[in-house]
Amino acid sequence: MDDKRKVEWRQSSRCESGQCSQAARIDGSIVMRNSSDPDGPRPVFNEADWQSGQCIQADLDHGSYVIRNSNVPDGPRLTVSEAEWLPFDAARRDGEFAL
Repeated sequence: MDDKRKVEWRQSSRCESGQCSQAARIDGSIVMRNSSDPDGPRPVFNEADWQSGQCIQADLDHGSYVIRNSNVPDGPRLTVSEAEWLPFDAARRDGEFAL
């Protein structure tokens, strides 16, 4: 990802801690990141998969969620806390991230 471009990262209005999962549209895809690690792993999703949520795999691992695109098994894995993931996922399901 070319971070030199102006990218509008959005986070859930339900995020209360300031440490939140974020999403942005970059080159026609939806990209996720963790605000506490903005240069960390960034799973990428196409529009249809993002809206349906079918390829967003969130596995609970030792108290954290590991988020990845299930269509890209070896792709980036974003690790977030439950407090970061649950508000983000609820907002995504409600259409808050219709980017």
